[in-house]
Amino acid sequence: MSARTRRVVAIRIRLALSALASLAGAAILSGYAFYDDVDKWPDGDIVLQEQLGNTPTALIDGNATWNDAFEGAMATWNNYLGPVKFVGIRDSTAPIGDGNGYNNVVFAGDIFGKPFSDTGFVVVTNWYRVSTGQRTEADVIFNNKWQWNSYRGARRSGVYDFSRIALHQLGHVLGAMHED
Repeated sequence: MSARTRRVVAIRIRLALSALASLAGAAILSGYAFYDDVDKWPDGDIVLQEQLGNTPTALIDGNATWNDAFEGAMATWNNYLGPVKFVGIRDSTAPIGDGNGYNNVVFAGDIFGKPFSDTGFVVVTNWYRVSTGQRTEADVIFNNKWQWNSYRGARRSGVYDFSRIALHQLGHVLGAMHED
C-alpha cells in the first residue's frame, strides 16, 4: 500500500470513527489512535469467520441473530472503507485458534485458553508478519460470561450491547487502538 493510499485510508477511518461515534455513543469510540505503517491489512477483503452460535431469543433491536447484528456493524464500517472491506462467513466451520490464519469471531469463556480478566467482556487479538508489516489475523472473542443483547438508545444496566461493541471492536480489527 502506497503512502498516499495509507493517508487516504487513515483519513477515511478517522471520518468513519467520527460518524460512528454519533451512532454508537461517543464514550465507546472516543480517543483512538492508529498503529504506524506496520501492522496494516493488505488491500482487499478482511474475511471474518462468524462463529457466534445460536441466539437464545430475538434481540431487542429486531435482529434475529448475533450474525445479523455483527454483519450490521461490518456494513457500517464498509460504508467508510476504501482499499479494504469486511466480508463475513456466517456459521463458519473454520478452525478456532489464535495465530491460525483465520479471523475468528466467537463467544467463549476464555481467550484461547487464557482467562478473561474479572471485568473483561471482549478481546481482539492481532497478528502481523514482521517481514512485510502486514496484518495476517485478528480474532474477536466476546466473553460468554456476561449478558449480551443488541439494542438501540441509552445503555441498559447489566446488559452489554453486542452491536455497539462489535462496531467498536471492528475498529481494533482495522488497526485502531485507544489513545488513552
